[in-house]
Amino acid sequence: VSVSAADYLAASPPTLGIDPYTFCVNYCMNGVVAWANKFGEAGPISYTFEAGHKDQAKTKAIINRFTREKRMADAYRYHSHSFVKGKKICGLAAADLLAWEFSKAYDNKFGPVRRQPRLSLRSLFRQTHIFKHFQLADLQEFFAIGTLHANGMQVTLPDRFLQFLSTRDFPEKPLG
Repeated sequence: VSVSAADYLAASPPTLGIDPYTFCVNYCMNGVVAWANKFGEAGPISYTFEAGHKDQAKTKAIINRFTREKRMADAYRYHSHSFVKGKKICGLAAADLLAWEFSKAYDNKFGPVRRQPRLSLRSLFRQTHIFKHFQLADLQEFFAIGTLHANGMQVTLPDRFLQFLSTRDFPEKPLG
């Protein structure tokens, strides 16, 4: 899950109190639950995140808070969570590399100096990855819906916010 921090801060309500990193972690957790449901995995889920992000403590506190609420813990099929050094677990190191490469590709596409995606990212994208990226307009709509819901209105989140994309969805399309 990715988001431009500047776009996130421009779109999110100041009273929300959730930073871009925590937003992405929460959405990753939603994605894991969606994946498990899709493939009939019914058990509880243990979430593992790479340690070291500057907002890790805030994220950990929010996860701790919502896992004490049975409804939220059940929705996330929560068993446990941990933050570990990414270099210690191969899967986290690989995910970290993919996130870094994706971030660089985003900067290269939209930043002041335009470049093609790096060959290393193109190679990574030959494997199956599930992802979600929020642009400014997506964030504005997402938070507008959240505001309506917080004000007691019955609002359904559009399907596009519930669906993740896969690199399998674009087998012949070049990255970008």
